[in-house]
Amino acid sequence: MNKTFETSLALREHFQAGKNEWKNYILLLSSQKEDWFRVEQKNELDEDVQCITWEDVTVALRKSIQSNESIHWKTWAYSLIGAIEQNLLEIQYLHVEKQSPTHLQNRITILKKALNNEK
Repeated sequence: MNKTFETSLALREHFQAGKNEWKNYILLLSSQKEDWFRVEQKNELDEDVQCITWEDVTVALRKSIQSNESIHWKTWAYSLIGAIEQNLLEIQYLHVEKQSPTHLQNRITILKKALNNEK
């Protein structure tokens, strides 16, 4: 994580993009956010990097499935959602009756966010 700001600056300079023309993101697990915020506070470069989580990705993909995207794109998105959520929930095969209450609650939270247009 420490090199993120240096890499962001180097890429922006390489592509000759102005600060207002360039956005930086880091994709993390939710459990890594606290570590990221500590790294971000030590940032001495004038680079802004937005943190998004894998949960954010699944919520956005679930919302996109309800859009006017093509069936091919929706199929790809739905497959990716499954792969991400299986990893987030640390399960290999989805059997609801075998999931722990914590895993079920995490899945419910993701689904609620997607259906309620929450961020």
